Amino acid sequence: MKKVTLTIAYALLPAIGLSTSLLSHAVSCGDNITTQEILTGDLSCATNPALTITGPAGSLDMAGFTVICTNPANDGISLEGLGARLSNGEVEICNDSVILSGDGSHSVVDIGIIDLFGTGVVIDSDNNFVSEIAFASDGATSTHGIHVTASASYNTITDNFIDSSGDDGILLEGTSNNVTNNIVDSTSDAGINVASGANSNIIILNLIQNGGDTGIKVNSDANLISQNQVNNNITGITIEDASDNLVNLNEVGDNTDYGISIEGASSEGNDILSNSSSNSGLLDLYSPDDPSCTENDWIGNIYTTRDPSCLN
Repeated sequence: MKKVTLTIAYALLPAIGLSTSLLSHAVSCGDNITTQEILTGDLSCATNPALTITGPAGSLDMAGFTVICTNPANDGISLEGLGARLSNGEVEICNDSVILSGDGSHSVVDIGIIDLFGTGVVIDSDNNFVSEIAFASDGATSTHGIHVTASASYNTITDNFIDSSGDDGILLEGTSNNVTNNIVDSTSDAGINVASGANSNIIILNLIQNGGDTGIKVNSDANLISQNQVNNNITGITIEDASDNLVNLNEVGDNTDYGISIEGASSEGNDILSNSSSNSGLLDLYSPDDPSCTENDWIGNIYTTRDPSCLN
C-alpha cells in the first residue's frame, strides 16, 4: 500500500500545479544557505559577503561555476555555524575569498581563488578541513594565501597550491594545526610563517620554493617541521627567538642566504636533526647567537658550509 500511495502522489504533482523543481532552490547573491544546494550558473555579487553558508545543514556544490565580487572590497563566501561545506568552483575578485568562522568543523574542497584583493582563505575557527585550494594571484593586490588566526586550532590544511601571494603563503597564528603536502610558490614574504604564539603545529611534506623571503619561518615553540622541500628562497628554514622545535628530515637547497638558521638569544632547546642543506649563497647551517652550540642540538645534518664550526 505504501508504494502505491507514493506512486499516486507523484502522479498527481502536475495536476495540482507542482513540480519537482520545488525540491531545490536557486542560489542568489546575498543568500544564507542552510540546506544542500547546487549552483546552476555564475554569480556576480555586490553583496558583502557574496554568499553565506551556515551549518550543520548548509552546503554548496558550486558545480564548476564562479562567484565574482563586483566590488573587490567585499568578501566572497563565509562559512558559519557548525559543519558547513563548500566545494567545486571558483571565487574571483573578492577581498577575503573564503572565510571559515562560527563554531568550525567546516569543509572547503576543490576551490579556485583568482585575482583576490585580500586573503584567499581565512580560518577563524577550529577543526576545519581545507584541501585542494588553487590560489592564483599576481601578488600585487593579495595578502596571504591561507591565514589561520590566533583563534583557530586543530585545522587540517592539505594538498593546496598557493602561487604568488603578496605576503605569506600560509600564515599560522593559531596552535595545533596540521599543514601537510601543500605547494607554496613565489610568495613575496615567507612561504609558511609560524608566528609568535602559534605553538605545537605540524608542518610536514610541503614544497616551498621561489619565495622572496624565508621558506619556513618559525617564531613560536614546540612545532614539528619535517620532510619538507625548501628551495630557492632567501633563507630556507629559520627559527627566531623560539624554543623546543624539532626540524628534521628536510631537504633545503639553493637558497640565497642561509639554508637552516637559528637566530635570537632566547632560542633554546631546538633540535635540528638529519636535514640536508646545500648550495646556500652564504651558509648551509647558521647559528650566530649560540657560538658554542650548547643551547640547541644540531645532529646528523648534511651540509657543506657552517658557522659556528661546532654545528653538525
